[in-house]
Amino acid sequence: MRDVRITHGRGLPRPRLTDSGRQGRSSGSRKAPRLLEARSRGGLPPLSRDEIPVKKILLDVDILLDVLLERKPHVTAAAALWSAIERGAGAGLVPAHGVTTVHYLARRARGARFARRVVEDLLSVFRAARVDEAVLRSALALSLPDYEDSVCAASAVAAGCDVLATRDPRGFRNAPLPVLDPSSAVAWLAGAG
Repeated sequence: MRDVRITHGRGLPRPRLTDSGRQGRSSGSRKAPRLLEARSRGGLPPLSRDEIPVKKILLDVDILLDVLLERKPHVTAAAALWSAIERGAGAGLVPAHGVTTVHYLARRARGARFARRVVEDLLSVFRAARVDEAVLRSALALSLPDYEDSVCAASAVAAGCDVLATRDPRGFRNAPLPVLDPSSAVAWLAGAG
């Protein structure tokens, strides 16, 4: 026989409580793990932060340099993309070989101390996408006019990136993944693209 209580004029079954005060069947003193309880109810537990799908974007070195060296007129769009990634709108990656390029150019422009700080800042926001023999060989197979651009694209693919952001999308025609300029990448991260 069901226990029924009238609430706001509707007949709603009152849930049976176990001896522990929870709904459902009594399981004695044994407590089922959360995952098993969730599955028995027909649902799954919420995803942890590590399991939530995140948009992954690889930034070409030109965007990084635009921000770090404050290169006008490109710094505004590049900084907006950097900021969106820093706020967690997506996971930002840089090709590993690009970090040494950034260091070299930053050192040449403003000295060793500045270059070190630049690399530290860069690695606090972005993960390095691998550039190994497999990536270099994959880059050779791409039909991009510039080998460095091919390496960026191959590195992005190997890292599982959804898109590649660059100030020069035309240099990445026929790339194996979508290529966006910084402003379009910001819109994409915001869900508008």
